[in-house]
Amino acid sequence: MALNYLSIEKSNVALQLCLQVLTTHFQSEEELLDRTIFKNLNKEDSLFNADRNMRTSHNGDHERILSYMKSCGSSKRLSTEQINTIINMFEAHAEKYDGAYAERLNAALSESKNS
Repeated sequence: MALNYLSIEKSNVALQLCLQVLTTHFQSEEELLDRTIFKNLNKEDSLFNADRNMRTSHNGDHERILSYMKSCGSSKRLSTEQINTIINMFEAHAEKYDGAYAERLNAALSESKNS
């Protein structure tokens, strides 16, 4: 809804609201993943770990999206190109990362429910 509001309003106020919503969403998502599919990551382990790499790149993509949004905040109105970039970044993120975790996350949530 926040992205829809931004695409309609195209204002800095809408951008700030969207930024706040996405920041909260990303933080909640990262916490959920840390409690479920990434809960066994040993932060001291220096060997390659696919889950750690996935977590790092996933969280980094959150930061990339938020950083771009913040960089758009200097004008009163956003251009259609800026808004399309934000929406495309969010959709690409969902496809690349969130879709890849769906099955494992559902299994982890079911497991925690049953224990």
